[in-house]
Amino acid sequence: MDSVIALLQETPIPTILVISGLIFLFLALAGKISGKLEMPPERQKWSGVASAVLLFTGLLLYILPLRTQGLVEQSSATLTLVATTEQAALVQPQSVQSSQATPSLTDGDALSNLDADGECFVDLFAGISPNQVERIETGVEDKRFSTQETKNDSAGIILTNLGQPVVALTYIVFEEDNLIKISSVVDASCQPVEYINATRGGARDVLQNWDSLKVTTGTGVYSMRFGYFDGMVELDTLLLQE
Repeated sequence: MDSVIALLQETPIPTILVISGLIFLFLALAGKISGKLEMPPERQKWSGVASAVLLFTGLLLYILPLRTQGLVEQSSATLTLVATTEQAALVQPQSVQSSQATPSLTDGDALSNLDADGECFVDLFAGISPNQVERIETGVEDKRFSTQETKNDSAGIILTNLGQPVVALTYIVFEEDNLIKISSVVDASCQPVEYINATRGGARDVLQNWDSLKVTTGTGVYSMRFGYFDGMVELDTLLLQE
């Protein structure tokens, strides 16, 4: 008897209900057990009802835990996805802010598609925004670009001939004093070159409005005439001698 009680204690309730339902179903259909048990027709009907109730309850108790477990697992997966998405959303602005704080000069139009000889320009223009570096072909006249960013701040120019860099320079616009001061002038290999103020002579690094800078490199002699008005720098370039 004790073993039967222990077995019943270890057996899940849904299993007990299903087994009981099957027994009652058997009694409802058979009506009797030969030589041992015989049920009147009225009790057969009640046995059928009890069988249906027990089987339905037992199966329902089986199904509910499985469905509940599935819903819990689905909810857990949804919460994990939401937490991961929120974490990515918190990290992404920091990455964007970091990339904006230190822009890459190689992303600028003027510094794109440089050949091996022009790669040193990246170091030359370090600290200058890509928007403040202009790429200009020799022979261009009335090339204009805004001084809003270059005013009292360093800017750069890459002079090209047939698309290849030949001269690079940095300069600062002092609009209040009618001056443009040249900071550095190099060739395509970033080697210092000879240059003068071809209009006025004197200090080669100081250009008044519409003065021309004459630059001599191993590939030729170039003229760059600087002017500015209404917040715009205007530049004329010319290959004087190859």
